Formats: sequence, C-alpha cells, structure tokens
Amino acid sequence: TGRPVFSHFLSMLGFWLLFFVYPLNGTHDYVFSVIPMAAQYTAITASAILGLTVILVVANLLLTARGTRVFADDPGLRFAVMSTIFYLVVSLQGSLQA
Repeated sequence: TGRPVFSHFLSMLGFWLLFFVYPLNGTHDYVFSVIPMAAQYTAITASAILGLTVILVVANLLLTARGTRVFADDPGLRFAVMSTIFYLVVSLQGSLQA
C-alpha cells in the first residue's frame, strides 16, 4: 500500500504476545486428560489470550490497509486482506473450541 503501519506499538505487542502465548496453547489438546489441572487451566487461559491477541494483530493489519484505493487495481492486496480476515475467523474458532 505504500503506507506506514497503523500502530507500531500494536505490532510489537501482538508479536510478543504471539511469541509467548502460542507455546502454551498446544496443551489445550489434553484438556480432560491425565495432565495436571494447572496445565489444563493454563492452556485454556492461553487460548483465550490468543483469541484477543489475534483480534489485536488483525485489527492493526486491517487499519493499516484502510482507506487505500489500491484495492481496485491490486488483486494481490485483496487476496492478502481476505486471507487476514480468514486468519481471524479460524483463530477465533480455535480459541472458542479450546
């Protein structure tokens, strides 16, 4: 788009939250199994935090692309924006199911 990122603070916050929360998120596959309840609660909490983090990251990406007239001419940009929206939907579905 040739425009700066909407918020560098949101970019850094989203990056570091994804960096620290994603490894904790994998344990949600073992909820109601023999692992300790503290690990299960951590996984469920991490899934909820991950949903909020994805909303933050996607909002920053969509706000960066807001108001550009490039959408009519650039199919690659339209593809990128649509894939960002699908990333939001799939990530929220995963967080809610966890």
